[in-house]
Amino acid sequence: MVFGQVVVGPPGSGKTTYCNGMSQFLTLIGRKVAVINLDPANDALPYECAVNIEDLIKLEDVMAEHGLGPNGGLVYCMDYLEKNIDWLQSKLEPLAKAFNLEFYTDVQDLSYLQQYLDQDPRSAKYRKLTKALCEVIEDFSLVSFATLDIQDKESVGNLVKLIDKANGYVFAGIEGDIVEFSKIAAGTVDWDYYRYPFEFCL
Repeated sequence: MVFGQVVVGPPGSGKTTYCNGMSQFLTLIGRKVAVINLDPANDALPYECAVNIEDLIKLEDVMAEHGLGPNGGLVYCMDYLEKNIDWLQSKLEPLAKAFNLEFYTDVQDLSYLQQYLDQDPRSAKYRKLTKALCEVIEDFSLVSFATLDIQDKESVGNLVKLIDKANGYVFAGIEGDIVEFSKIAAGTVDWDYYRYPFEFCL
């Protein structure tokens, strides 16, 4: 099973520093990590990427060839990536066959996720609950924030625990009914994060 983080933010906000520190931390605790760089403006990465958009297109080349500024160049690069999404998919598939690229490229709202879950006979009896949860998440824009000092091991560890709970990593390998899962979800973020599934940092 694959778990991931999508790291976004304006220039200079610390995305590269975060990915560097997080990948080192996850590797240190025994997890397999693949960092995917989809920022064509980031040409000075301090770590090796499993997939790098610069292998497909470079912002500097786009600006020189088409006479575009940084913003126009970025828009061009993202449009080019969208038109060549097969390239990205071919790079991701060897990393983890279970990675569902379609969800990230086609989804516009959570109804897509709901339809996907409805196809699973194991979740059929929870269709109304799934629909209600999707509506709550969309209606109230449920997003949380956490503080981080990427150079502090304890701070990174605390964030990893929050992320593990948010992306479902904490439930990996746990067998039980919905009540048991609910107890874990509602409980404090205190568990052993020294497990070994694959994790992406994009």
